[in-house]
Amino acid sequence: MALTLLPIVVSPGASFTLALKQVFSGHPTGPLQVAAGTSLGVLTLAVIVGFTGLGHAVTAQPILMRVLSTLGGAVLVFMGVSAFKANPTNQETPSRRPPRYLALVSYVTLLSNPRALTVYLLIAPKTMHTPDCIGYLAFAGVHATLLFAWLGGLTYVAIRWPTIAANQSWRRWLLRGTAMYLIALGITVIV
Repeated sequence: MALTLLPIVVSPGASFTLALKQVFSGHPTGPLQVAAGTSLGVLTLAVIVGFTGLGHAVTAQPILMRVLSTLGGAVLVFMGVSAFKANPTNQETPSRRPPRYLALVSYVTLLSNPRALTVYLLIAPKTMHTPDCIGYLAFAGVHATLLFAWLGGLTYVAIRWPTIAANQSWRRWLLRGTAMYLIALGITVIV
């Protein structure tokens, strides 16, 4: 499971973008708040899919799988184009949101993320001998652990080397690289 999830966790996506925004806004511990909300969303999604049998229903309907993949790909392309158009040189004003608000935004973002839905509806069942609630919870546990490790590493870098987050060329490169990856991933999912 970990080998299946590792590329999903470390590839740019909604959680990574939220975490980077917090680092660039001067909140070096923001990625941990994002990880908390996203992990709760992952566990919620696993319970919903595991208890309802939604994974079985979707994989049994090729047309529904194709529609979900196309919608998910379109959202990824939109996120990529939006990130590419963003101006990474603008200095963000740190928000005064309490930590629970950021975790809530991360939670809702995960639950509405087509990529996450695709992972739990299409990929997770293929990694289990018997896709059941226990299997989905184990999958979510591994997913949350990897997510905390990845975003915890981002937090460590932001705290240890704050000049990296302040470097305009690094920010531009990272944002544009993330944008290109999301666009390419979205096109791959659609095609």
